[in-house]
Amino acid sequence: MGLLEPIAYISLQRTDANVKCKDAVVYVSVESDLSLEMTISNQIKALLENIAEIKEVRSGVFPLGTD
Repeated sequence: MGLLEPIAYISLQRTDANVKCKDAVVYVSVESDLSLEMTISNQIKALLENIAEIKEVRSGVFPLGTD
């Protein structure tokens, strides 16, 4: 398994998220409408905030239809 391989896929408002973790920092990338960026970021943090092993959550929302 390579560095930062996907460790999970979660669903947020009918949107798939790619979740990776390294050194207790979780990286979440989501493809969605950019107008939902703050809402999605808040949902991601709410889902992960009670996991003691996670020290930081970083998220990124990418516009729909881009590769």
